Amino acid sequence: MSDAYRQSALLLHGINKVDRQWILAQLAEEQHVQLSTHLEELTQMGMLANRSLVEGLLSRAAGKSDAPATSTEQPGYALRSAHADVVLHLLNKEPTWLIAAVLSIEAWPWREAIYIGLDASKRDRVKHALRETLPKKLGLALITQLEERLPYAVLELQSRPVELTGFARFGQQISRKMRTWI
Repeated sequence: MSDAYRQSALLLHGINKVDRQWILAQLAEEQHVQLSTHLEELTQMGMLANRSLVEGLLSRAAGKSDAPATSTEQPGYALRSAHADVVLHLLNKEPTWLIAAVLSIEAWPWREAIYIGLDASKRDRVKHALRETLPKKLGLALITQLEERLPYAVLELQSRPVELTGFARFGQQISRKMRTWI
């Protein structure tokens, strides 16, 4: 059931605040709390509202698959507006040549963050592979496939445990030690 709440939160995140609040007000308290929690997670992750998800759902529901594409439905919009952590999660499992191919399509706003997030050897291999050019149609196909996988990458990131680093990990260790003293 949690996946359904996460998917619903992704859709709600893509609509304006007034409509979102109205929809949440129509729900039972438990549903309202669940969705609000997931919406807050999306905001904390820096996930930009993806209106194309909502428009796609509404167009399918209305049977308007031949409706003209808006700017948010153009290939690359969702990928361009995705948070760097989500894109890194999506690309990190891919082979070096594919990461390089995606990065070579355009000057993505999260491009440097992807380089920083890759381990050093993979980063070097990706930079070396960037010298190759990619046919435009292949680039569009790659973008389309990645954009279809974006919501699932967000769900995967939300469901994985948070890794503590630095002072947070130290604080957790101290807390455990103190519990043994009490």
